Amino acid sequence: MSNIINREIKEIIAYGTSSNPKISLSEDQAFNVLLLQYYCFKESDISKVWYEILSMITDGKDDGGIDAIYFDEEDSKIIILQNKYSDVIKVQDIVNEINKIITTMNDFKAAHTGSYNKKTKKLLQESLDRLTDENEGNVEILFSSLANIDIHKAKSKLTGIEDKVAYITLLNKGNVEEMIEKLQLQHEVVAEDSLKIDNTKNILKYCSDQHKGIFVNVSSESISRLYNRYNQKGLFNLNIRRYIRNKNVDDGIKNTLDNNRDEFWFLNNGLTIACTDFVEDGNKIKLYNFSIVNGGQTTNLIGEYKGKNREEFFIPCKIVSSVDEVSTQDTMNFFNTIAEATNSQKPIQPKDLKSNSPEMRSLQTLLLKHKVFLEIKRGEKPAKDTNTKIKNDELAQLIFSFVNQKPGTSRSNKNSLFNNNKFYKQIFFKRYASEIEKTNFLLDLIELNDRCVVQNRSAEVCNGNVHNSALLF
Repeated sequence: MSNIINREIKEIIAYGTSSNPKISLSEDQAFNVLLLQYYCFKESDISKVWYEILSMITDGKDDGGIDAIYFDEEDSKIIILQNKYSDVIKVQDIVNEINKIITTMNDFKAAHTGSYNKKTKKLLQESLDRLTDENEGNVEILFSSLANIDIHKAKSKLTGIEDKVAYITLLNKGNVEEMIEKLQLQHEVVAEDSLKIDNTKNILKYCSDQHKGIFVNVSSESISRLYNRYNQKGLFNLNIRRYIRNKNVDDGIKNTLDNNRDEFWFLNNGLTIACTDFVEDGNKIKLYNFSIVNGGQTTNLIGEYKGKNREEFFIPCKIVSSVDEVSTQDTMNFFNTIAEATNSQKPIQPKDLKSNSPEMRSLQTLLLKHKVFLEIKRGEKPAKDTNTKIKNDELAQLIFSFVNQKPGTSRSNKNSLFNNNKFYKQIFFKRYASEIEKTNFLLDLIELNDRCVVQNRSAEVCNGNVHNSALLF
């Protein structure tokens, strides 16, 4: 089984026991929870949706082939789930299971429900009753399994059956893995808010075939308000660096805030905000799904200002978005490109430019589940309840020393591990979460390094002269 799915299943079972010692989920039951969590709720934190999920599971005797029922409020749609925690599934099995669910649906339409268990009757009837005349029949059947089934082939066998229900969705093991990884790596951004600008007509616009942008002067009061509301909730998540203290620069900004606010516009590079969309509304700019990708230091110092000068002033601000709605992955790639480009004019390190990359965030997520905090952005604070902390460049040096047997390069030319694509791929493009052996090796390597640092072991050991370790890769 996939290490990614296996890890999630174990965490769900462990969370169930910790929330209530009387709850003892089987792996099959945990798989139902996983699909509700990621497919229906689109939530990577199980604690936020745990009790809602438990109320939606029907799996058991006389369930009519239905494992769970979810009502999608936004689309006024019923999602009926049938999940097989097995990698031995044939296309005909899928056809049989979906036909069984359609038979159950027909029984409920005809009020022949006596043979079904209480929870199935309650949840399905309540969900059907919630559909209005306008949305009658808006039902999706989701079938998922750990089998490497050919989705296209399976779909071709459902010809005729698809006409009996609004949607049929099939997920194989790869689809489930991708769904989990995508949601876990998705950046948290601010969903919606607005900025006050100096003048309704003072907007410089620019547009290409794919992207649009405006340049405006935003109020310091708006920036302070955003900082207060969203500092820990996505305001800076797309920036490649967290705020890093620099006394000379900080003192200069603070001095301007104290004594020379009317000159702030001329003395500061301003902000860059990436978003999925923006709308001009009088002297306000409404922003949707946004984050500050450049200007974190300015924003932080304005938000944390403790001086006596409260006079409003304005800050140059560039706002960019896509012209048309695109996929989440394309949007995040564009945001990361903007963050990289706007920050590359500053004295940053090569590792900073990789801080938002999928492989780096995936590795951070993986290690965090084992109480190891991987710092991928300079200035970010360790997560709570972690036992070990290591920076991404330190980890790169360890891997390149042990696995690639290049202690000299890793020690004397650390930057090359990030700006040399060949080296970078050898280190980080290993899908460490996909195989338990790779995950365990990585954890052992970090632990060994920790011991070397604490106990001051010989440089020979710490520099990676353990040739057998490379055999795993």
